[in-house]
Order: sequence, then C-alpha cells, then structure tokens
Amino acid sequence: MALIKDREFVDEPVEVDDTKFFRCTFTRCTLVYSGGAHPAFDACGFNQVQFEFAGAAGRTLAFLQGLYHTPFKPQVEITLEDMKAGRSTPKADFASKRDASK
Repeated sequence: MALIKDREFVDEPVEVDDTKFFRCTFTRCTLVYSGGAHPAFDACGFNQVQFEFAGAAGRTLAFLQGLYHTPFKPQVEITLEDMKAGRSTPKADFASKRDASK
C-alpha cells in the first residue's frame, strides 16, 4: 500500500485505490475509487469532496442500479441496509433474509 503524508490536494481528481493518506487535506477534490485495495485515511481533512466510482467499482454500482429496477429491488435494498448497519454483505441470501423478516 502506498503512503502519502502531509499533502494538500485542491481542485483535482485523486486516485485512492491501495493508498494510505496520512494528515492530508482534500479541498474540492474528486476521490476516485476503481475497485482495488481499499484506501485508508488517517487524520485527514475533507472539504467539498465528492466520490467517483470508476472501473470495477463503477461497474458494481451500475450493476446494483440495474438490479434495483428489476424484481431484485428488495435484495438491493437489503444489501444497502446491511451496509448502513455495518454488516458484511459479500453473499446476500434473498430467500433467508426475506423469510427472516416475517
């Protein structure tokens, strides 16, 4: 994992895959995640930052978006709720989760 320390990023895209940022500041930046190793941010500051999901990460989000507009919408919603609750969702089992909610 690459380490970037004490750097100020302003008005630029920043590729974040497989990088640890330490004491960096990000102002009006686009943090670009492409689906590689997760980045780490330690003691960093963020101001008017947005995310862009490119490559595999972007395709995954497009896949979920497409599923959301099909009969799989409830599974996508379960997956999002699991994410918000901090639960791991690598293998979402639609039938058992649906049945458990009865």
